[in-house]
Amino acid sequence: MCTAAEKGDVRTVRLLYECGVDLEVGDYDDRYPMHIAAAEARVLVVSFLLSISADPNCVDRWGATPLDDALRGGTPYHMYCAKLIAGWGGELGVLKGTEEGENLLREMDKLSLKEVRSLIKRLIAAGDCL
Repeated sequence: MCTAAEKGDVRTVRLLYECGVDLEVGDYDDRYPMHIAAAEARVLVVSFLLSISADPNCVDRWGATPLDDALRGGTPYHMYCAKLIAGWGGELGVLKGTEEGENLLREMDKLSLKEVRSLIKRLIAAGDCL
């Protein structure tokens, strides 16, 4: 599941989920598929995982959440992932209470969910999903 999330392979993530693979199982660093998809800016995987109730606040062995990973990414796609995660109740982990975290949240807040939905529709129309 983590490898498919890293590659942005929504089809495989969906198939694994339908076959009963647990979303709450992480890798050797306790990084869950949501962490990995967020860190790799895989917007469609993040969207799918959230839609099947993956935990937006899972914590890896360093105390980082998927929102931390998305915000640190530095690309527009990372910010789209962050906006999705925050919209589903995602919170900061290691960046909580830091100046860096507050600055990144301000940048994320400049995006609207409407922009994220529009991107998702374009990606799906391009055949990048399911």
